[in-house]
Amino acid sequence: KVPLMAAALRAHPRARAIFERTTERELSVVADLDLVELATAQDLPLACDGADTHLLTKARLDMLCPDVALIADLKTTQAATEWELRKSVTEYGYYQQSALYPHMARTAGLGDVRHFALVVVRSEEPYRAAVLRVTEESQRIGWQELLPAMALAARCYRLGEWPGWAEGVIDVDVAEWKRREMGR
Repeated sequence: KVPLMAAALRAHPRARAIFERTTERELSVVADLDLVELATAQDLPLACDGADTHLLTKARLDMLCPDVALIADLKTTQAATEWELRKSVTEYGYYQQSALYPHMARTAGLGDVRHFALVVVRSEEPYRAAVLRVTEESQRIGWQELLPAMALAARCYRLGEWPGWAEGVIDVDVAEWKRREMGR
């Protein structure tokens, strides 16, 4: 499969251009993120204890293309339609990644990185490739979710206490779609 997937990537002009411009691959970056600064830059509220405003964060950047201020991440997919590609961006949190990674690269001193692309390739026939760019609106939603989660993580690291499930019995229902399917 790998040679066929690689051929699909080489045949896609935008994907090929990203690979050709990549100067660093699989680059680990670590940055002490100032959550207050991030929230201010995104014009978002941040409710947290003053002791929980920094978070040491690590990211693994698949491809760095500094001449076009781009971070790209290579993903495999089984998606057959654009709708399925969009769904995976949401399900796997790629919209959060697209917001965070350029900031991480800048904070780590890798230059004025402003763009993020997902380079995706199908892992089964028909082998196809695509380049996805997450919209600014979706990145903003990513920040809205990331900032409180990062503040909570900072608190958990500081206190050494991590939230878990209830200690008692948890009552669960089948998913709403299943209930509709069964006419309930």
